[in-house]
Amino acid sequence: MFFSFDLMNVADFNILVWAWIGLAVVLFPIQLFVTAPYGRHTSGKWGLLMDNRLGWTLMEIVSPLVLSLLHI
Repeated sequence: MFFSFDLMNVADFNILVWAWIGLAVVLFPIQLFVTAPYGRHTSGKWGLLMDNRLGWTLMEIVSPLVLSLLHI
């Protein structure tokens, strides 16, 4: 078999799931009070700014690249 789905045991998987749930519980109330820096709320204090099209291109180029690499 080329792919093996036995990548981690059940205990490690459960720890990973509970860690993600814990992260969500911590971040949810924070997101209720912090305005996300998108659109009219964009500011330089959140980090470097980039062109919208460049950001979208960098975000979307990952899928075709990974698909191409895995197909080879």
